[in-house]
Order: sequence, then C-alpha cells, then structure tokens
Amino acid sequence: MKSANPCLVLTVYRPPRLKKGFISEFGELLSKITIEFDSILISGDFNIHIDNTTDHFANQFTDMLSTFDFTQHTAGPTHNQGHTLDLVISKGNVQTHLISLSLDILTLLGVPGHILVLILILLLF
Repeated sequence: MKSANPCLVLTVYRPPRLKKGFISEFGELLSKITIEFDSILISGDFNIHIDNTTDHFANQFTDMLSTFDFTQHTAGPTHNQGHTLDLVISKGNVQTHLISLSLDILTLLGVPGHILVLILILLLF
C-alpha cells in the first residue's frame, strides 16, 4: 500500500571499491521503495563514474535507474579529478534544479576532493 503523498528521501554512500553485489542490492532497494512511495529523492556519494559511457559498472547502474523510471540530475564533475560521483536521483512528484557546483566550500570545511552540489527541490502535490 502506497503512502498518501509523502516523499521518501534517502542518502547513500558507496565506498569507492565496493562493486560486488551493489547493483543487485541497490536494485532490490529500489524495487521495495517504489512499491511504497510515489515520490522518491536519493542523493549521495555513489563513487560511480556516471559520466564515463564506457564504464560497464556505470552503464549497469544507469540502466537500472531507467528500469525503475528514476532520473539522475547531476550534470558535470563533482570530484576534483573530473568525474561525476555525487548524484541526485528522483522519481515521481519531485522536481530538482541544480543551483551550483562549488569545490571551494568543501575544501575550506576539510573535505577535499568532492564538490558541493546544491539543489532546489520542489515537491509537487
């Protein structure tokens, strides 16, 4: 039974070298939460080079998102080495608008390497 209008918000961290089982486990999670919620927002450091179209693991991940009708919104590098690792993913009555990508703020806070992703989230009900 789906909830009446709430939006599920999840934060994910996948350690850099953890590939074994991640796609199937994340797919299981998506299959369960899409049954319960119409609107879902997932963000986090996935450590997947989503921008690399020749990366088999990244392609499996994006194919899985498409299978469950999710949209990945982050465009551009989110890491100082030039890859898109930090993602904002949504489904349903959630609209996101990328506000900015900024390396300086996180570096000042002692979190080197990653770029701060700021988004505006609109829930449409």
